[in-house]
This record gives sequence, C-alpha cells and structure tokens, in this order.
Amino acid sequence: MSDTTIRRIGNTFVAMGAICVLTAILMSGCSASTDRGEHGGAGVECAGLGDGYESCTVTLPDTRRVQCVYRKLGYSGGLDCDWTHADGSDL
Repeated sequence: MSDTTIRRIGNTFVAMGAICVLTAILMSGCSASTDRGEHGGAGVECAGLGDGYESCTVTLPDTRRVQCVYRKLGYSGGLDCDWTHADGSDL
C-alpha cells in the first residue's frame, strides 16, 4: 500500500471516531426520566384521566399553582399548562 492510501484509511478512522464521540455526547442529554416528584421546592400532584392523560397541579416555589395536562405516548407526549390562571385563585 502506498503512503497516500494509509493516510486515507487513518483519516477515515479518525473521522469515524469523531462522529461516534459526537453522537455519544449528543445522546447523553436525552433522558427517559418520568420523575414528577419534588423539584426545587415545587410540588406536583397528578391524577390519571385515562388513555395516557394526567391532570397535574404544580405548586411553584413562590406558592403559585398551575394546572397542567400531561400525555405520555411511548417516548413522545406533551404537556400543556394554564399559565393564565397561575395565581391559583381559580383552583
């Protein structure tokens, strides 16, 4: 093999290694955690509504309460909160 071919093979392995490391770094930020307990002084109370939906009342550290609806669909889902009534006077 010529020196040029050996350099190309070496460069290919370096590039593949860099791509693997970058992929690992990007994937490390993903989490499948479903912990909705105490977080920084905020309390969370949830009740199941069926079909993967939950209604949650979140008490923020400043004592405001926010009503949220959460849906879990495998690895996807969504969260919708009523920030208009975050003062809790309507709950």
